[in-house]
Amino acid sequence: MVLPNRFRDDSPKVLEDRLKQFPVLPPPFYRRAEEELNPERPIGDGEASAVRAARVWFRYANEVIPPPNPEPSYSDSNYRDPERKRRNPRQPMLIIFRQGPCRAQTFIADQLAKEGWFDRDPWIVDDKRDGGDRWFREDVAIKPSDNAQEEWEIAHRMWSDHGRANGMNFEPFQIDSYRQRAAIYARLRGFTVGENIPEPRAEERNDPVIADSIKANMTLKIYRDNQRVTNFEYFLYQSEAEKDPDTIRARKLFFEAESEARRQHISTAITLYEKVLGTQEKIGLWGEVLLKKDRFRTATDKILEDTYEHQINYLRMVREAKQPELRRASLALFDVMRTSGSPSPFSLVFNELFLQGIAYKDRQEDELIGRLKSVEPIWPPGPFDGVDPKNQLWIPEHVKERMRNSMGLFRPKAATPAPKTNPQAAPPL
Repeated sequence: MVLPNRFRDDSPKVLEDRLKQFPVLPPPFYRRAEEELNPERPIGDGEASAVRAARVWFRYANEVIPPPNPEPSYSDSNYRDPERKRRNPRQPMLIIFRQGPCRAQTFIADQLAKEGWFDRDPWIVDDKRDGGDRWFREDVAIKPSDNAQEEWEIAHRMWSDHGRANGMNFEPFQIDSYRQRAAIYARLRGFTVGENIPEPRAEERNDPVIADSIKANMTLKIYRDNQRVTNFEYFLYQSEAEKDPDTIRARKLFFEAESEARRQHISTAITLYEKVLGTQEKIGLWGEVLLKKDRFRTATDKILEDTYEHQINYLRMVREAKQPELRRASLALFDVMRTSGSPSPFSLVFNELFLQGIAYKDRQEDELIGRLKSVEPIWPPGPFDGVDPKNQLWIPEHVKERMRNSMGLFRPKAATPAPKTNPQAAPPL
């Protein structure tokens, strides 16, 4: 048995003819400047990746399905095109199948960002090495073969084209137009526009106005279903936001802060985090990005979860670096809250005690040492614990609770023992 491979059977060290090799990539079927198979743009070693190959295969697979329709509609499962042998896949939903190339492009851009290739800036090999332990005597700069910013631009173009071709990014005025047309049939049969659409009667199908209203209802229903199963809006807004120069700068600062934290350079990491996250008094670069790209911020909880995770990582370092001050502030806060007639907002009290300082900080350490050792330092308030300039919560409480739970910040509660029961006792009335 001979396994599929790229080499000749009679000479294992010699590559077989390209079209006879095990197909790492599909045969050329289009000419697009951004695609690897374009003979005018040969792929370089630095750009080769499984995800890039997957993107081409996904696009190749889309060649055999029906052309997209800018008005959402159900596809005929029995569709066949004898000339090009087109057909509909059984699974997954056709709209999910169609977005394969766009998803692959998003993965390409995201992976480059995770690896630190954000823009055209080169990597200085010895830039982050400690002391004099260098690999090279002189600075060695490696230029990126590709970078996240340019790939996000391609991703945004692909998602935008995909949305227009498949009726995924209707403008508000288009939705209103469909609703007005759909309302005619909805009022006639007594149902909510675009939901639980009743089967039309024969006379309704033959009435041009009613038939158009039925079609508008179906379009709205399919539009919502397609949005629900694809999360299209998030991917579109993500690519739009991530290609922005301010977002790229913020991502670079996060990357540098995490790198310094791994090298135990806590002070430097805190400074970088405060530059990108900001403080309670002043928002940082990331806050400005979220305000500017509000649709990216609100499309799903993912970006808020990532933001809160960055904040927790930052506050962990602050907590570790400033334990003595935090213990004093915590002890003072407990005393103030215990003796106060009405509880004050935590962040205001904490800032009053920790940032400005009170008598606890001036007292002798030996007076407090016993109590301080028994005090668990309270987490200081983070940059995104309050409200934004529009007086909206930066991060909703349900997102914070979910992230604290997933990061192990909740202590498990002791199980409450079940009350003892007397099997002979009469059941309660």
